[in-house]
Amino acid sequence: MVLGLLAVDVGVVREAGAQSEGRADREESAGVLPVEAGVVGDPGALESEPRDFDAEFAGSDGSDAGGLVGRAADGGGVRELKRVREVVERRSEATETFVLEDGSMVTDVSLVPKWYRDAKGAWQRVNVRIVEDGDRKGGLRTDGVGWSVTFGSVGDGLVYEIEGKRFSARFVDGADARVLPERDKADGMVVWYRNVWPGVDVSYRVSASAVKEDFHVGSVEALRGAGVFATEWTSSGRLVGDPMLEGGLRLDWDGDGDVAASEPGPKVSIEPVRVFDASGAVLSKAQGRLGVDFGAEERIVGRERAEEATSRRIGVELDGAWVESLSEESFPLVIDPTVNLSPSSGGGWASYGAQGNSIGTSQYPLLGDGMPQWGATDEWRFGVYESSRV
Repeated sequence: MVLGLLAVDVGVVREAGAQSEGRADREESAGVLPVEAGVVGDPGALESEPRDFDAEFAGSDGSDAGGLVGRAADGGGVRELKRVREVVERRSEATETFVLEDGSMVTDVSLVPKWYRDAKGAWQRVNVRIVEDGDRKGGLRTDGVGWSVTFGSVGDGLVYEIEGKRFSARFVDGADARVLPERDKADGMVVWYRNVWPGVDVSYRVSASAVKEDFHVGSVEALRGAGVFATEWTSSGRLVGDPMLEGGLRLDWDGDGDVAASEPGPKVSIEPVRVFDASGAVLSKAQGRLGVDFGAEERIVGRERAEEATSRRIGVELDGAWVESLSEESFPLVIDPTVNLSPSSGGGWASYGAQGNSIGTSQYPLLGDGMPQWGATDEWRFGVYESSRV
């Protein structure tokens, strides 16, 4: 089986390998050591011939958009291969594999989850929406995705569930516990809590793989108010620093301190805090960060201890000198931490928010600024083609 960005004739691969081996033999006989992959050095000029990439790469002109896959035909040119059927047993949250008319296969990889398994284990297409929660008066919940969030009153908080795991977050320290969630009238994917603290609204935007939390601060007085942003987080496991992104957090379910992608269970992470002005520009001088007592987290050691649900405080900390420098003209401000969720089976998907934050790649969220700004709802498809026959 040959994997690549297009179906490649196996004979061509063998021929290329033979040329490479022949070159290495000639170099060794001349007393020159070949440079191995990953070793710094100059291998010199490589033997090659001009290539017709337009003919080799099917769909380079967009012809694959209609579900057809091209393959280099005998005698040159490109012929199109139709998709005969999907190999459902190979499906994952963000991949679909199809058998082509010649027996080869192609796997489409989406940058956002397209499928999830329901309570009976059957595949369902992702169709995220926010509906009324019949179990809580005035509450809302998500539907049509492989995890759930219920939005209760501020006093009840938010409850997340994914693959049998459960964690919750609720505002404390002066937050008005009576406030109920409201669906945004213009955007069905947004939930609002109004005046959680005086002059501070909180919104949640739900996508197939994340819940984006924004604090909307209307004035200097509101920002300096006692208890603003204080959140009680309750979960099993322990919170650890994100080893791949400074300032982020990940939930370590078994308490061993290892949050590698190979760890069993769903993946949960919290992005570093970002602060925006009214125009949407990032205010780096705010130096927003998540306030966590890592000393308390480090005492949650071992699987038995980690299985117990523990409540702890998470806050948002801002640079004090920057806060003191603000005037009323600086407002409104938006302060954004985001919770990302990824199923344990992964599926090799990735999605990118409008600010370029990756929220899931190769079954584990890789988060941070400076990523390609591809848009929050774009669904990009890449083909991985196999030359094996079925």
